[in-house]
Amino acid sequence: MTSWRSGPDRAEAVILAGACVAPFNFFVGYQIAGLYLRPLHIWAFGAALVLIALDGRRVIDAINGAVLALWAMFAFVLLSTVFATPPQYKFRGMADVGLLALNVIAFTVVRCYYANRPANWFRLFTVLAGSSVIMSLGLIARALMVSKSGQVTGVDSYALGLGTVAGTYTATFAAGATAAMVFATSRRGFLLALSAFIVHGVAALLSLARGPWLAFGVAVITIIPLAAWRFRGRFTVVGTLIRGGSIAIALPSLAGIALIFSPFIRNLVMMRFFQLVKLDAGTGSARLIMWREFLRDAERSPVFGHGAAAYRDISEALLVQGTVSENFVVEIFHAGGVVSVLFLLIGLIGVGVHCLMEPGAERHPAHTAACLAGCAALVIASTTNPAAWNGLFWVLLGLAATRPVIQSASGAAALPTTRGAIARSAAG
Repeated sequence: MTSWRSGPDRAEAVILAGACVAPFNFFVGYQIAGLYLRPLHIWAFGAALVLIALDGRRVIDAINGAVLALWAMFAFVLLSTVFATPPQYKFRGMADVGLLALNVIAFTVVRCYYANRPANWFRLFTVLAGSSVIMSLGLIARALMVSKSGQVTGVDSYALGLGTVAGTYTATFAAGATAAMVFATSRRGFLLALSAFIVHGVAALLSLARGPWLAFGVAVITIIPLAAWRFRGRFTVVGTLIRGGSIAIALPSLAGIALIFSPFIRNLVMMRFFQLVKLDAGTGSARLIMWREFLRDAERSPVFGHGAAAYRDISEALLVQGTVSENFVVEIFHAGGVVSVLFLLIGLIGVGVHCLMEPGAERHPAHTAACLAGCAALVIASTTNPAAWNGLFWVLLGLAATRPVIQSASGAAALPTTRGAIARSAAG
C-alpha cells in the first residue's frame, strides 16, 4: 500500500495535477460553437485513459450506487437528446451531452481511484484546499483592482469582475472551511481552517453573488447540526455551540473589515445585501421567468424530457439569445425529465450518505464536515447559475464520494489512514 511518505504513483500524479488546476478551471476556456471546452474537460478524458491503462482491474470494484445513478442520468439525457431535441438545436444538444459526459467521467475517475486507496485521499484533499486558497486570493486581487478604478465592469454580481460562478466556488470553500473550524481536533487544524475561511469569505463577499451567499448560509445552518449529531460523543454540545457562536460573530466582523477600506466596494456590497430577498431585483426576476417557462414546457413531456439544449427555443422566444439555463436541476428536468432528475438526486444523496454515514466519519470529523458542507453549498448554489457545467463541481463531488471508509473494531479490518496505522499495517 502507498504510504504518506512515498510519492504518488503515475495515475495519482495525473489526478493531483487536475486537482491543482481545478479551482482555476473557470478562468480558461476554448469557445467552440458557443460552448466552452475547459482544461478539466480535457483532463478528465486523459485521466480516464490513464486510470484504465494502469489500474483497470480495480476500477470496477470502486463503482457504487452514486456512480451508477449519475451515469444513468447521463444515459437518459443522451437518449432524450437523440430522439427529442429539435433539429435546429441538435448539434448544441449533443455538444452539451458531450460536456456532461466529461464531467461525469471526472467524478468517476476520482471515485474509482481513491476508493481503492483511501490513505491517499488526504493528499487530494490537501491539494484542492491549497489551490483553492490561491484561486480566492487571485479573485480578491482582481476585485480590488476593479474597485481602484471606481468603475463597475458589469451588472449585479459582475460589477467587480467576478460573477456568480466565482461566487459559487468561493462560497463552497468558505462553507467547507467553516465546518472544518467547528469540528477541528487540533489548534493547527483550526488555524488552517480559519485562514482559509478568511480568504474564501472575502472572495465570496466580493463576488456580489446573492445565490451563493444564500447557499453558504443554508449549508452551514443545516450541515453543522447534522454533523454534530453524527459526531455525538466526540464533541460536546457546549463546545460546538461556542465554536459556532464565535464563527457567527466573526462573519460580520470579517465583512466589516473588508468594507472599511473601500467605500466603492461597501456601496456595492450593501446594495446587493439589501437585494438578497428581493427576487424582482437585478437578474433574479428574469431568471425566475425563464425557469417558470422551462418548467411549463417540460410538462409536455415530464417523464423523459425534450433533450439537451431544447430549452433554447424558449429562451430565444423570450428574446434572450445564447443564454444558459442558470439552474442545473431545471435544465436536467427539461432535458431528461423526471427520470433523469431522479437519478441525479439519487447520485447526490448517495454522495452525501457516503460522506456522513459510512464508517470512519468521526475519525476525521473536520474533513468529513468540510466535504459535506462544501458540497451542500455547491449543489444549492448551482441552482442559481451554470457552475455545475464546470469540472470543478464534479471533482469536489468525487472528493466527498471517496471520504475514506474505516471500519470499527468490531467490523472488518480498519483501513489505515494515518502514518502510524500504515506503518503498523506494513510491519504486520
